[in-house]
Amino acid sequence: MLLAYIEDKLDIKLELIQVAATSYNNRARIVMTQSDGPDALVWTAFPQAELLNYARTGQLHPLDEQLTDYPNLLDIPASIVESARMDGKLFGIPRPRATVDQAVFIRQDWLDRLGMPTPRSLDDYTSTAIRFATSDPDGNGKPDTFGFAASHHLGAVWDMSYAFDTGHIWKATEDGTLIHSHMTTGREQALNWMRQLYAARGLDPRYQEWNTRQMHQRFAAGHTGILISQISNFHHIQQDLHRQNPSAQLAMLPPPVGPSGVSGFAERPGFYGQFIIPARVPDEKVKRVLELLDWMSSAEAAHIRKYGIEGFHHTVAANSEPLVDHARMEKEGVEAIFFMNRYDPYYYVMPHAPSDIQRQQRAILDQVRSSGIRNPAEAFLPTVQYNIGGLYSSDITEYFDQYVTGEVSEDSFAEFRSEWWNNGGRAATEEVNRWYRQPE
Repeated sequence: MLLAYIEDKLDIKLELIQVAATSYNNRARIVMTQSDGPDALVWTAFPQAELLNYARTGQLHPLDEQLTDYPNLLDIPASIVESARMDGKLFGIPRPRATVDQAVFIRQDWLDRLGMPTPRSLDDYTSTAIRFATSDPDGNGKPDTFGFAASHHLGAVWDMSYAFDTGHIWKATEDGTLIHSHMTTGREQALNWMRQLYAARGLDPRYQEWNTRQMHQRFAAGHTGILISQISNFHHIQQDLHRQNPSAQLAMLPPPVGPSGVSGFAERPGFYGQFIIPARVPDEKVKRVLELLDWMSSAEAAHIRKYGIEGFHHTVAANSEPLVDHARMEKEGVEAIFFMNRYDPYYYVMPHAPSDIQRQQRAILDQVRSSGIRNPAEAFLPTVQYNIGGLYSSDITEYFDQYVTGEVSEDSFAEFRSEWWNNGGRAATEEVNRWYRQPE
């Protein structure tokens, strides 16, 4: 129904190619080399050397001049469009998202049971996490609760480290140069904080066993009380929690304030993937692709994405919200058909969640909107980093696990830094600073 509606409205024939997420990146590379491949595709990785090479070798349509004809695409915030540029040019239409999409989820009922205030500072969170581990917040008389949830390689809890002023991968210094986060004082402070938290059971002692899904399950089962997660996850995590404990209460909080007053989570580039159009696609088809993306970015499309088509997916009673047939929407895959979206600062508010959940999601998105920790070298791809960010990265994450769990001494951090510096860190730092100093 929806596909037919779009085809009739825009006078196009729309063929969607569904690809499993696990094989999507490889499939995207293959179709870029095919003469009969799709007219447009989403490229999810950014920044990425392969995509940059496509742009530099003329394999993509440049889109700057064409955007002036598409008012809804022009409504994408300029900051997001700028983030998507390569060599100063636009080769893809970004799918806009909020630049900060995370919050701290915390068991409000545990806080209430222990008579504890809402944590704000990093010190507050430290004491809260340890109390969650030592004061039986669920009242079952068993020592089976812990503070922070985490997954393998310190997933989720790692986001607390930004409060130590580590920067986000790279950090701008007062002298106008960039240093890597590994070389900041804050990196060592953050690892020491997690080490002390782990020793006091303020961090799940079995975190290395869990993937992200298992970490969420452990939180829902009431074994941990603090979780950093995407704001869009709030509804389903609360549902999972209530299935096991209907009286549980969950709150969302902004990032903690660190020792020097820094507060924030990693800032995203403001989009998830971008639509690229291979250079082999004729100009007339390029226009049709942009017309489709422009319509999908319209207010009309946003309404249909949320409610479906009137008379088929929903009905409207007098002076009321549309009555949506969610089963029919899901069966048709309405959400998947809308592969492009209008810019909406509340994109991560779940449209079919209860109104109180939506209210909380809107409120926290407002709170965190300006708290992003930006990577000043977001768009840069140093050649050296292919080494230190590839095979060597597994050694780094393994070392951080060993440090936090006490398997190596605190003195070992100086040795780690030296090894990182000598195994590509210095060369990458020099290269990124040459780029950073270039005039715009």
